[in-house]
Amino acid sequence: MCLAAIAAAAGLVYFAPFPHSFKSPGVLEAAEHTVVVNDVPGYVEEVLQPSGGVVEQGQVLVRLRNDELAFQIAEAQGRLREAAAIRQRALFRSQADLKSIDSLIATIRGRLQRLHEEQSQLAIQAEFTGTWVAPHLEDYVGMWIQRGTPIGQLVNEQAHIFSSVVSQKEVSQIFSSQVRSADVRLSGQTDLTLATGKMIQVPVEQTELPSVALGYGAGGEVAVDVKDSSGVVAAEPFYEVRLDIVPDPAAALYHGRSGRVRFKLPPEPLLKQGYRKLRQLLQERYQL
Repeated sequence: MCLAAIAAAAGLVYFAPFPHSFKSPGVLEAAEHTVVVNDVPGYVEEVLQPSGGVVEQGQVLVRLRNDELAFQIAEAQGRLREAAAIRQRALFRSQADLKSIDSLIATIRGRLQRLHEEQSQLAIQAEFTGTWVAPHLEDYVGMWIQRGTPIGQLVNEQAHIFSSVVSQKEVSQIFSSQVRSADVRLSGQTDLTLATGKMIQVPVEQTELPSVALGYGAGGEVAVDVKDSSGVVAAEPFYEVRLDIVPDPAAALYHGRSGRVRFKLPPEPLLKQGYRKLRQLLQERYQL
């Protein structure tokens, strides 16, 4: 009876399939979002759209002022008028100089066009329709900001994706197309499971996390590089897997909310699952 019980237990562990899955941390992101930066430096003259409101594509969000740019445009216009007068005089006195004068005029016009483009960029516009998020931008009024300064974020909440961070030891099961399904649970709402749609694997190792919320410094699960002050550089490379989130009216879907995804794999015997975990542990700790 003892031998039969041992044989039955061994057979159960070795042959009987059991549910198989693994979990990975991630962050919820709007499918369309961007950090708004200024393409030209200047003083923040006026904030036209309040933070938290919905803006339309092309709508002006912030207006900057750059007096030096206006001076450069006036100077270029003066040089253009001067070059035009020189060309007019050369038509009657020295037509051999026309080629060099025309080249100078073309150069001045090109510079003037670039300056006008930069002047138009002082009015920072929305790239797409979405929610404008810039809670502290009013404090910047009258302040000089350099080119490329993040001044806010534009988020389109109509569709969402979940960007998950999958470790190197688990990613092989995803790339081998073993995943049957995946469901997401968000932090603070773990009683609600979100269904997912299309899954996209990014087949490149990465080190920069999709969000600082996933790192140890912000209470996340991913170890970060101690030398990185931003808290977004992972200590070990990972792979990113993105999943489309099926809209659920009961869920509070906010851009930047962290959570976990559970990847469901084909059932496997417990012995096979345990052997894989042991092998991964040995590879991680002793590089065997």
